[in-house]
Amino acid sequence: MKKHVSTLLYFILGFCFVFFTGLSTTYAKPKRGEKPAPISSVNNPLEMVKPFSNLTADFYDFVLRYNGRLIPGKDLQPWITKIQNSAEDYFNSIGVQYELQMVKREDMEFQGSFIEKLSYPLFIISGVSEARESNGQFFEKVLSDSRLQSLKLVFDPFLPLWSGPIQGFFEPSSNSLYFSVTALSYRTGGLGDTLEHELLHALENENLLKGSLTLAAITLMADQRTPEVYSDFLRLDEIETHLLDIEFLTEQAPQLEENVLDKGSLKRLREERNKNLEFKKETVQRLLKNSLKYLSKLRENINTIAMNCRADDVLPLRVCKTSEVAGESYDKVEIRFPATPQTDLQKMKELLDWSLQRLSLYQRAF
Repeated sequence: MKKHVSTLLYFILGFCFVFFTGLSTTYAKPKRGEKPAPISSVNNPLEMVKPFSNLTADFYDFVLRYNGRLIPGKDLQPWITKIQNSAEDYFNSIGVQYELQMVKREDMEFQGSFIEKLSYPLFIISGVSEARESNGQFFEKVLSDSRLQSLKLVFDPFLPLWSGPIQGFFEPSSNSLYFSVTALSYRTGGLGDTLEHELLHALENENLLKGSLTLAAITLMADQRTPEVYSDFLRLDEIETHLLDIEFLTEQAPQLEENVLDKGSLKRLREERNKNLEFKKETVQRLLKNSLKYLSKLRENINTIAMNCRADDVLPLRVCKTSEVAGESYDKVEIRFPATPQTDLQKMKELLDWSLQRLSLYQRAF
């Protein structure tokens, strides 16, 4: 399940991922000889998260220095303490309340550096006393949404060590939204909005469990993986989350440029945002084309192919699978839905017809 979740919600931004460069594109430390940035307002959201973001970048610089070697636990412990303190300072500064939950990770590898075991606290967001920044406002919105009362908001300060180069993901089996400091910092600077991206997955999962029509009901898979994202595992609501990303990068993100205090950082942010936007557009176009082709072929053959239908292993749903339909990009499909008075075949036809219509609308509008 973990492999599928990570693949399903892979949010790869290799060209701008802060932990791989050791520095945040948006919060780059000034080079020697550069004039310092002007003093910021204490309410500038970018400046509020900057100390935490920079400390985390320093930690990954430290990890990479052990390339090919195992990092001793005694060397990791000071970083765990510093990052926990920095996370607490940040959440307190934006009015967010949390509970700590210890977790133990084992056998981790980060770009050639190895960690045998690591115990550290997760931050479970539990309340907002007074939202003083955009991330605080996001958490306040989620916690007050009646549809999301069971959603668990989990900040994992060491997410990339065990889950790969992603900023966050939604895990349906535990109804949890995991996120890293990159997700917090990028959205305040206007480079991406992983929190809203993953929240849409959570909302669509609620729709799935209620029996509403949703693209989250259909997952396409392939045995052969290519370098392209979602080439081997695609839950169709990923298309909608990427459309949401494009809307943010096009409309909301430019308004956040006032948070960037020096021209050099602003120039780099715009360059990375444009790369991100092009990546998102290319991804959506490819996913729409490939999924429409596969679903059309599946719908044409749904009366004659064998579908294996049974209770889902994790969620209170039925799941119907087949590998008898091979498309150009995918060769297996899973369709999930709650038990209904309809037959499995009737429900699958309803979901396929609705999904084809919805994706066709997106393709025409995009």
